[in-house]
Amino acid sequence: MENNYPVLPLCYLPPTSYFAVAVKHGGICLEAHENFTKQTLRNRCYIKTAQGIQMLSVPVIHHGKVPYQELEIDSQTNWSVLHWRAIQAAYGKAPYFQFYAPYFENFYSKPHHNLWAFNRELFLLCLKLVKLSVEITETSDWQKTIFSAPDYRNSLKNSYFPTEILQVVPYYQVFGVDFEKGLSIIDLLFNCGPDSKAILQKMIL
Repeated sequence: MENNYPVLPLCYLPPTSYFAVAVKHGGICLEAHENFTKQTLRNRCYIKTAQGIQMLSVPVIHHGKVPYQELEIDSQTNWSVLHWRAIQAAYGKAPYFQFYAPYFENFYSKPHHNLWAFNRELFLLCLKLVKLSVEITETSDWQKTIFSAPDYRNSLKNSYFPTEILQVVPYYQVFGVDFEKGLSIIDLLFNCGPDSKAILQKMIL
């Protein structure tokens, strides 16, 4: 595996821990040759609202085994409008929402057809906004078992990595008293802005 970077699936607005792993290793290798797996972070993420945790799920056209890179987004619904409205409602009063919102609003206003392309473009945008200089590579073929690099393709449990990989670092969140872990990177970005990178670095063991 190139550079021995940990191998991860490409996720929709990945959780903070996903980015902390990239910081820890200086890069990640995206699994580019897997079949799409339903009910995973490949097409869903979690945000924190006044009513609690909300899942956002990108609808896809899925019949049997489909290569992830070929999976089409179901455009019959106005899911992108609903996702953006949910993000606005959740983070409209967050300290840095107004600063970062235009980047995401522009993104959600564009048509998207392929889930892999959509997730990758959004992932790269988040890397840019958090100001992370990490290398992103992709697998060259499918391997059921990977021995040459950390294999985290199935390590995300409840949107968070096991505690032996990272530690929880609480930060300010708009709603609620108790800190919620496992949320999308946008929760950290909208709440902590330029401090996001430092918080990710503190998560590393």
